[in-house]
Amino acid sequence: MRNISRFITLSILIIVLASHTLDRRYFATANTVESFSSSALIDSANDAPDKQEREEARLFVPYRVQNWNAEVAELDDYAIELRREPNSEGYIIGYGARCSKKNQGEYLAERAKSYLVKSLNIHEQRLTAINGGSRGVDAVELWIVPIGAKLPKATPRVNPNAPPCPSKKQSHKS
Repeated sequence: MRNISRFITLSILIIVLASHTLDRRYFATANTVESFSSSALIDSANDAPDKQEREEARLFVPYRVQNWNAEVAELDDYAIELRREPNSEGYIIGYGARCSKKNQGEYLAERAKSYLVKSLNIHEQRLTAINGGSRGVDAVELWIVPIGAKLPKATPRVNPNAPPCPSKKQSHKS
């Protein structure tokens, strides 16, 4: 009976030491800059952001649509950020000017998405383009959305005191 209890104790000790060695190897390769120690593990656990911080969408950049070259520069920077955060998705909200075509916001968002997919090789499944409605000017918001985060909401801004849009059909009388 005594031999059996020694055998069990020795087996448990071997298992504990083996798992400790595996943990040590894992952390030593994962954190090559820092040496492994239990205090380093505690420090890194304390530095980890809590779940709510990681799961919050953030506005990368809003921009006014003025010319294609300026828009491409914003989209290039956005693609770089999406590549830095592979566990995030891109959310593109397009806004049309108050008197622009009916689906101008959708067009702008889809155009930005198309450029990111076709020219910058961002996977289409990582991108969502939506029509945000109307604002004073044509604009686009580029969002970084971690997986599982709340999606950003469109914020159209319509001034109820704005003058009516000019009629599309104007008669030219001489």
